[in-house]
Amino acid sequence: MQDRIHLGLKLGMSSSVQFTAIDHAELFNLGKLQDAIFKEENRIAIIPIQHNPKGRNQAVFFSENCEYMFCYAKDISNAKFNQVAIDDDVLETFTEQDEKGKFRFENFIRARTSWSRKNKPNNWYPIYVSQDLKEISLEWKLGFTELYPRTDSGDFAWKVIPESFIEHNKNNGYFQARNENGKIAIYHKYYEQQVFKNFWSQKKYQSEFNGTNLLKGILGQALFSFPKSIFAVSDSIKIVSSKYDIILDYFAGSGTTAHAVINLNREDGGNRKYILVEQGGYFDTVLKPRVQKVIYAEN
Repeated sequence: MQDRIHLGLKLGMSSSVQFTAIDHAELFNLGKLQDAIFKEENRIAIIPIQHNPKGRNQAVFFSENCEYMFCYAKDISNAKFNQVAIDDDVLETFTEQDEKGKFRFENFIRARTSWSRKNKPNNWYPIYVSQDLKEISLEWKLGFTELYPRTDSGDFAWKVIPESFIEHNKNNGYFQARNENGKIAIYHKYYEQQVFKNFWSQKKYQSEFNGTNLLKGILGQALFSFPKSIFAVSDSIKIVSSKYDIILDYFAGSGTTAHAVINLNREDGGNRKYILVEQGGYFDTVLKPRVQKVIYAEN
């Protein structure tokens, strides 16, 4: 593993990020190895993934129901995460879509104590709205309604300063005025994003259903032990890759990475490519047949 990790690091761009999943038995050995190669300061997170909530009934001590995913940056100063959402309950809130992606409308007032008029004076300014609610501007116009970021709880602030408002307002439809019980409220587009948690426990990460059973459904029989949930892999890729990146998996196993890349490209119209490295005998019996079937399957 030391040789592969060392060589793999050389292949990555300075902004590249690596995810490596392992069970508890080799957790510390792999962590020490990656700390030595990547350097400890480039370790972004260790993420427990609840891949088997039922655990193992024959366990003598603790029943294992988690694996652990390391996330390292080649150079943490150049690494970044995408503004995407991976939690199902968060994704469901982004019900609209435009050329920039999925979004939802949110109130443009940030009604928090830390965002009071006193604390954020630069974000306190008037916005003018036409009577038909179709035109929104920072310029006073005859007949327009003047609005400030004020609620029944007090004076707060708009979410951006005037200069940023003007830039956003160039995007037709970014702001929306609504009549709510006789009062005009300003809404803005909030594009798909979330804060990523360092514990993944959603049902989609269960390897029995989205790993073992998924692979068996493709190949017709169980030919590979403990394949990973395709969603654990695809969500990792979604967090760090652009639609045109190359994804390298030098422990390709059953081919879950290729399957995940293909699914993501079909989902968002991307053109990601993948490189798989595997020397196990199951290359011809599992990995290659799986990738071939997924490529030629209907979307």
